[in-house]
Amino acid sequence: MGKKRRHDESEGDSFESDYKKSSSDTKHGCSKNIKMSQPEIQYKSCPERVSKLVRIVDSICESDDSITEHVASGGDVIRQACSRLYSAINSRLHTSQSLQTPALDIPPTKGAHGEQQLLPNSRILSKNLPALPPIMDESLQETPFVHQGSLDATHSSSSRHSYERLEFLGDAYLEIIASRLLYFRYPDLSAGQLAQLRETLVKNETLAEYSMGYGFDTRARFPKHIQSTQAKTWTKLMGDIFEAYVAAVVLSSPEHGLEQAEAWLAKLWEPKLPLFTGITSVNPNAKQELAQKVMGKGTKLEYIEEKPAEHNRKEGKTSYHIGVYLTGWGWQKQHLGSGEANSKGVAGTRAAMSALKHLPLINVIADAKKDFELKQIAARTNHSSDFHNAQSGA
Repeated sequence: MGKKRRHDESEGDSFESDYKKSSSDTKHGCSKNIKMSQPEIQYKSCPERVSKLVRIVDSICESDDSITEHVASGGDVIRQACSRLYSAINSRLHTSQSLQTPALDIPPTKGAHGEQQLLPNSRILSKNLPALPPIMDESLQETPFVHQGSLDATHSSSSRHSYERLEFLGDAYLEIIASRLLYFRYPDLSAGQLAQLRETLVKNETLAEYSMGYGFDTRARFPKHIQSTQAKTWTKLMGDIFEAYVAAVVLSSPEHGLEQAEAWLAKLWEPKLPLFTGITSVNPNAKQELAQKVMGKGTKLEYIEEKPAEHNRKEGKTSYHIGVYLTGWGWQKQHLGSGEANSKGVAGTRAAMSALKHLPLINVIADAKKDFELKQIAARTNHSSDFHNAQSGA
């Protein structure tokens, strides 16, 4: 082990010696110095720096003895440095572009009913995943990836250091977030239909696909026997980790965590919603979006029942027909769109959605609104200038 230490120390010395104490040489693509405990130093080029980093990691991880030795001599320091590097790189990747992962290394298998199942070390081709929300609480950042069986006896309460409790909570959060999304998106569906759609969004196969897409499998800490587990078990484990991550996001920010998780999951699930064929979705913000485009001072939007409600006694349903009309900008009760639904509120929302699709008319109205607002600004500016000149003359 003494020889191993000399080898690693030599590697580290080489790493330090390859840096140069200069802040002017940025032509290789790295414009900022790396902050270290020593005086600021900069490596020759980004590709060389990455290559050296990979060699150091390979050296540390080449054997169990090497890993044990490094953990004993500075495990916490290594973990903190790696966590800091991962967070920094991951945040830049997601802010600069949507996450993209490599193609399949090992093809997923099929379950008894044809559902996709994953194998350890497999890769799902995931394009345009929304940015992964960060876990703000440092004490929770690694917990979603730690299986209880991977902890040793030094942890007095292994359930607090593993993802099992977070997975329990995350499962509940996913249920309520998916329920809210579907409830408002599909107002005409029955509770049973909504439950079926929700199952598609929160089932293990779906969550495991997201876990693999975000690379959670590369961060997971499992007992050795799980590395060769069956596809069905692996899919369940990946789903559990995703649920734990959702819970950690919510808990780490008491004020905004749930809101951030809900916005993230809505974007993540969006590509799956069109798969629910035969279902007409509703944009709950349609009325607000229409008002922002056409409303202004002295204008009015009216949602009017265009004809009496139709009652279908056989099916026990009532259909309402609502139209949306604009008064202002030179128009008098101009019809913008119509909608039909089993409630007046949803029918009005669909009328607004219909109006937003009539782009030629909406654009003309929006231009008239813009011209009026510009004239108002010019009038206020002239008035202010006249007032200032009058004050100066006095």
